[in-house]
Amino acid sequence: MSGGVSHRVVDIGEGGFRYAPSDQPVPLAGAKLVGVLRFEDEDDLAVDGTVVRFQGGEVAVHCDARPIPLRLILREQRRLRQRFPFRA
Repeated sequence: MSGGVSHRVVDIGEGGFRYAPSDQPVPLAGAKLVGVLRFEDEDDLAVDGTVVRFQGGEVAVHCDARPIPLRLILREQRRLRQRFPFRA
């Protein structure tokens, strides 16, 4: 995500995403981030945003320039449901 370091994305929506930081220092609220979201199907999406909070071991980022396309979010959701089917 930043400085050539990879982080695990734990939640994603049109307005932004949350990630679990690796061993790097956690950015402060208001910090600007630029990076690439890499989806498992090899699709990459350049993103830039602002850190809005660090809570529960996760960094929340609001996308500044453009939203994350809904089609990518829905495709990722379908992939996860196929891989981890819900069983009641």
